[in-house]
Amino acid sequence: MARRARVHAEAGRPLSAVADAQQALLGCLSLASGPLRSPARIAVARVAAHVAQVQLLIDGDTDLTAGAADFAIREVVGGLGPGDPLQLSPIEADLLVRAGMVAVIMHTAAGRPTLAEAAGQLVGLEAHALFAWASQQGDVSMRHQFPTFGVDWLSAVVNFGQRHAEQELWPAAVDAAAWLTGIVGQLAPFAIVDTGVQRNVLAILDWQEGIFTATGDPAAAARVAEVRTTVRASGGPG
Repeated sequence: MARRARVHAEAGRPLSAVADAQQALLGCLSLASGPLRSPARIAVARVAAHVAQVQLLIDGDTDLTAGAADFAIREVVGGLGPGDPLQLSPIEADLLVRAGMVAVIMHTAAGRPTLAEAAGQLVGLEAHALFAWASQQGDVSMRHQFPTFGVDWLSAVVNFGQRHAEQELWPAAVDAAAWLTGIVGQLAPFAIVDTGVQRNVLAILDWQEGIFTATGDPAAAARVAEVRTTVRASGGPG
């Protein structure tokens, strides 16, 4: 029902979309019992994430949109204490990204920057988790569309790293820079033939070099500079 609601929303049928979305959410809320992150509750959270996206697509009720997104997020991260690792299954990560993106938009529009920032942190972290998992599993769609997926992955990781660098949380920023090395390596062949990919890769390499320089790792910064020279020499902008 939730997926049908999204089909209606994307096809420009808001009345059908909102009817199916509300029916889907109300029909499964009674199943949200038992321990947090149990299969039944995660299933309900997935429906709530889809409903939030549908409401956003059709410009529906703002309270319902934000409420559905926040509910889905709470079902995934609820019960975790400060400092607990956020270890999620691919299904949990996917719904967290879906709900988090809606929450960022809704809370920003409503003038709730603290909630928007918290949701944005989750989106970036779990987008990275999703891309990393798909890459490690050899996902076919990711392999064939890596110029798109790879650039999105770069954005998720560098945004996460930049936020931590701005707060002088250098271990997290360096961790992001290290992950970017592997992603850039996978994107390098596409940068030769796609100027858009090359621009993104060059910008990331500049950021990486800055992080390694700021944290006193000249050897890593020099390696990044060598890669940048190679990418620029491949043609296109530079």
